[in-house]
Amino acid sequence: MKPQRQAHRTANTFTFRGFGERVRRLRVSAGRFLLQRPRTEEGEETTFLHQALAFQDFQNELGGDLQHLTQLVHQEQQVAECLARHLALSDTPALQPLLDLLVAFANDLPQEFYQRHFYNLLPVLVGQLASREPERLEAVFLCLASLLVVLQRYLRTDLVRLYHHQGYASLLSPAQPWYINELAAQTLSFLVRKASGQEAFLRGVIKGLGRGQGGPTGCRSPGGSCDEV
Repeated sequence: MKPQRQAHRTANTFTFRGFGERVRRLRVSAGRFLLQRPRTEEGEETTFLHQALAFQDFQNELGGDLQHLTQLVHQEQQVAECLARHLALSDTPALQPLLDLLVAFANDLPQEFYQRHFYNLLPVLVGQLASREPERLEAVFLCLASLLVVLQRYLRTDLVRLYHHQGYASLLSPAQPWYINELAAQTLSFLVRKASGQEAFLRGVIKGLGRGQGGPTGCRSPGGSCDEV
């Protein structure tokens, strides 16, 4: 009888703590999606996007197969709009390949992606964080972290814009669940540590908090720990 009671108690504990424990253990790895760009036998650079096109609906809507960078350049706006439409579907079963495509797009055309598309796609990406599924949350934050790595050359001098643009600061707000705060802090900390203008960025954050804008308010995780940005 004793072993059965122990097994029952363990099962109940797992059910009760399952979501929080799994989210707490998520670790943002900003390098997971970073690959060497492949080349054809003739030496021409192929696109990351071509490798990631793994589902039919998106490819059909895109209207063609993008194998080379020159093709992607000509259809850049169409690709961005198509990604935004598909990522806006909160229950899409194709979330992971869509996220792979997003990072692939940024890898192929980093400057163009940052200047023309990043801040339009960021709110759509953040919209996926309403999920209560740890796997989806991890996938979104891995994608976000990967984008920050790919675009770090541009973001390191533009941190204040990133922090305040359409709600990134709100991810660190007490209005969000603690696990969103924690993962957002982990993601942003990668850039803050590398930025040359850390003091200016922190002054901007403090000034924003003084005006009542969203931002971190301290340790909120159930375990009482927090990650410093």
